[in-house]
Amino acid sequence: MQAVVAHFRNHGLGLNAYASAASKQPTLTLQRPETLIHNIEQVTAHFAKHGLRLSDYIKAALKQPQLFGQRPITIIANVETVVTLFTAEGLVYRDYLRACLRQPQLFYQQPATIIGNVQQMVTRFAEEGLLAPHYLSTALRQPTLFVQAPGTLIGNLETLARHFAADGLSIPRLLAAAQKNPSLLYQSPKTLIENVEAVLRHFPIIRRADYLSAVMRQPSLFSTRADTIASRVDAVVASFASDRLTHALYFKAIWKQPQLLTQSASTVVRHIQLIMTLHEDGVFALPSRSQPHAAGHAGDRVAVIRFLITYPKLMCLQDQNLELRRIFKVLTGAKAELGIMTRSRRDIEIDLVHFLCDGLRLPRLHSIDDPATEDRGVIDAALACPQNLSAADRERLLVSLVRQKYLRSFQEPDSGPQSNSSST
Repeated sequence: MQAVVAHFRNHGLGLNAYASAASKQPTLTLQRPETLIHNIEQVTAHFAKHGLRLSDYIKAALKQPQLFGQRPITIIANVETVVTLFTAEGLVYRDYLRACLRQPQLFYQQPATIIGNVQQMVTRFAEEGLLAPHYLSTALRQPTLFVQAPGTLIGNLETLARHFAADGLSIPRLLAAAQKNPSLLYQSPKTLIENVEAVLRHFPIIRRADYLSAVMRQPSLFSTRADTIASRVDAVVASFASDRLTHALYFKAIWKQPQLLTQSASTVVRHIQLIMTLHEDGVFALPSRSQPHAAGHAGDRVAVIRFLITYPKLMCLQDQNLELRRIFKVLTGAKAELGIMTRSRRDIEIDLVHFLCDGLRLPRLHSIDDPATEDRGVIDAALACPQNLSAADRERLLVSLVRQKYLRSFQEPDSGPQSNSSST
């Protein structure tokens, strides 16, 4: 035991963890350390080109200790057989090995069983539009689907479809939702059904069709407890009741942006408060007002709530994304227009970077270090006196904005910043 631990100590294997694994698989104490070491190293060496790291495989072996003692040729063959058979459907080694690390049973499970499980599911739901690439993609997100009995998964989905048949939740629609939330296949349908029905009982003011539409757009809501969803909604409404936010109004926003139900109440409340502060500070103006009112004006808060009901996506944006609007407004001197809030993050980033660069040759994102303690001071100083920024100031500011994740990436001024199109 000591020899195995000593050999793999630098790869994360500790004595207590290995002793626990050996207690589950007593034959490990009878095998020669050289054999156990060889078994682990041969598998990782074989799949190293596909991204399998020794430390990750050791973690998998600690979860399933028989991997320490199993012949590497067997494990290699198990993985290769599955990937080879489904190569035409888009399965690649790197993705399947990641699934194996999350579900180590896949390393030693008979490949015929795994292949049969996938094929049975695809065959059963072929007429409903399920293709092997779709199901493999879902299983890679939730690797337990590779090893669960198809009969159980089929029964789960059929039960769910029967219950919601009158609501138009057909098997094809549920299969599409399962690609986003695989738990629709393996979680008890009784639990999923109760999660939905309990929300409808808690909020009699909402229409069943509206809530089910939101659930299908955000399928993780099937798996979220009703009391969790209810507490999130109630807490947000209570926080802004004095600003005339009602359940009816908030659900109007939710139907447009179901993601609101997946976020904690504290997150949504923080975002609303930040947006109110941006408005009070004159970062943006609402269409009905040529100039923002003074901070704390009660009418403004009510108006901002109405604005957010119309643009609910803003309540789901990351803090840095919202604060970026203030940075953009102060540094560029842009007018306090609604567009500062409604424009995409990518557009704001591009305009801000071009405004600040002005001929600078800046470091690429990959060459920028981790966040530094002085970044906040650099940003605050620039916001306090934006009109007196030297070239060196602007360079430091851009690097700080990237490091603090206000700007997600940028290139040289002539080609513009590279950025994900997401606005979150």
